[in-house]
Amino acid sequence: VKVSGDAAYSADFSKRLIGACCAVTTGVIKMSAQIEGLVEFSRNLGSFKMIEEGVEVIWSTRSPSEAQLNAGEEEIELTAKLCGADSVKHYNRYPGWSYPGESALCDGFCKHLEDIAGIKPTRIILHAGLECGLIKAAIPDMDIISAGPDEIDIHSPDERLGIPSTQRLCEVVRRILAE
Repeated sequence: VKVSGDAAYSADFSKRLIGACCAVTTGVIKMSAQIEGLVEFSRNLGSFKMIEEGVEVIWSTRSPSEAQLNAGEEEIELTAKLCGADSVKHYNRYPGWSYPGESALCDGFCKHLEDIAGIKPTRIILHAGLECGLIKAAIPDMDIISAGPDEIDIHSPDERLGIPSTQRLCEVVRRILAE
């Protein structure tokens, strides 16, 4: 690949940029003290893009704890500024969403799925950036769960949904709404 000279960065800028990217903690940062095997806080380098003003580096940070998300933003901001960044922007944050311990909605979902398909679902708590956190932030006392059909080859060009599981999910949702 040929790169023209006007698309190159100085050695100093490159060192500061690489330093910032390496200094920000990534991967699993903290495990839950309450639930064995559950990741509580993680971050990954999401994208790196040359823009007219310089470089845009995006990290994706996930945690059910608002305090942990705030601390994560502060770490990125401080590291970027120490490495000479002119500006730092935070956006597209998934608010924290903690497991409530009990859920009438989840109980009903499990009952209907077992009635329809003879499947006794396993309740799991997982670490992901889900839209449920956005909804829960807007309506804090809403009982909310995340459920979906079988997903095959997710986050790839071959991603698809299982048709039978999609049909079961639609029937469960229909029954819950009819209650």
